[in-house]
Amino acid sequence: MVNLGKNALLLCLIASGLSACSNYARDVADTVKLATTGLPDANISPDYIKKLPYASVYIQVDDAAKVFSVLAEVENNKELKWVTADHYLLTTKNGRVIKTIGFSEDITHTSNTDNDPLAQGITMLNTHPKWESTVFWSKVFKSGYKITSEFEPEGVEQIKILDQEKKLIRYDEHCEVAELNYKYTNHFWLDPITNKVVKSEQYMGPGLPVLKITTLKQYSSGS
Repeated sequence: MVNLGKNALLLCLIASGLSACSNYARDVADTVKLATTGLPDANISPDYIKKLPYASVYIQVDDAAKVFSVLAEVENNKELKWVTADHYLLTTKNGRVIKTIGFSEDITHTSNTDNDPLAQGITMLNTHPKWESTVFWSKVFKSGYKITSEFEPEGVEQIKILDQEKKLIRYDEHCEVAELNYKYTNHFWLDPITNKVVKSEQYMGPGLPVLKITTLKQYSSGS
């Protein structure tokens, strides 16, 4: 049996920059309980998400079960840190996973994130932009590899999140790691109104798992 209080305290310490830590710990305890009891997705209601005072997402690794996660910390109003009940930590920036902790092979650094086309939004993504980044990992690929990519708009798709249908614009990011002669494709779905990534399927690296992230409640810097 998971000690919910201990988990909540751990997440609260990770999120030490947040105010009202006791309230945060209590809310996180609820989400930890929800994640560890294996409740089906339908048990997470829109009302629950609306009342929860923190941004929240589903995180799925390959075809494993989805995990419900709340936002633990924000750095520089751009880097969002998400903690799962089984103590994985994902850091995203503009919807892209740029760092992880807890996997058998972790992303330790992603360069050139300020120039990521995802940061520019739909207007830029519609121009088939190219991007170059060097990514470092914790073990096999710890020396780092250069990844080049090009975005391709795929049109509007209707995606159901919780009980709400959303019209999102899908963009495929075709990635290449030339040194390894390896290619893969990430998928991002953006809201045409907010210009933010709502859903994504992105590989952690060459031959590594795909992370499927669905936003249930967006982070707002004004909240």
